Amino acid sequence: MTQTGNTQKSKRSGLPVWVIIVIIVGCFASLGTCVWGFSGLFKAGNAARDKTDEFLGSALTEGLPKADDVIYLSEGDLIWKQPTIDRINLFLKRIGKPRSAGETMCSTISRTGTGSQNGTYATCSTPITYDATPARVTTVWKIKDAGPLLSSFNINVENEEYGHKVLSDIALIERGIDPDTLEKKEPAEPQEKAKE
Repeated sequence: MTQTGNTQKSKRSGLPVWVIIVIIVGCFASLGTCVWGFSGLFKAGNAARDKTDEFLGSALTEGLPKADDVIYLSEGDLIWKQPTIDRINLFLKRIGKPRSAGETMCSTISRTGTGSQNGTYATCSTPITYDATPARVTTVWKIKDAGPLLSSFNINVENEEYGHKVLSDIALIERGIDPDTLEKKEPAEPQEKAKE
């Protein structure tokens, strides 16, 4: 007795082996690129943190450098102007010398595109203590081959009343009035109407 049956070869379902190998190699290459990218961002953050600490060491006591200094990023619409730097320096002078500074923390982001905003940026934040108020200085650096370049500088004081006083003093100074020599005048008392 003979048995007859289906003698067809079974077809393998799925992808060919070479396709699977290409996918695995591609995944490892992508993972390596991501790790390399994260490593670059980490290095950029460290470079920006070191540059921030160095920069603030002099800027908070001596003021920001002149507009033509190589520390500033000048590209596209961003060009540091001397009047802006002078105003920041006046604010720093009025607020006084810092008593202490905390640890600088930085975060990095890499942007791609066609404008001047593309590239790697690090935003660094440093807590500062002044006699009159705690504050936070935020610097934004664009990471270039030659090193970080200052894109933005901002100082926020926590004591709003003191911050408003400093800004009011600056407004007086810009009008040529020394706020430190102004006499404090008491409000005038209402005069009685002359009797007829």
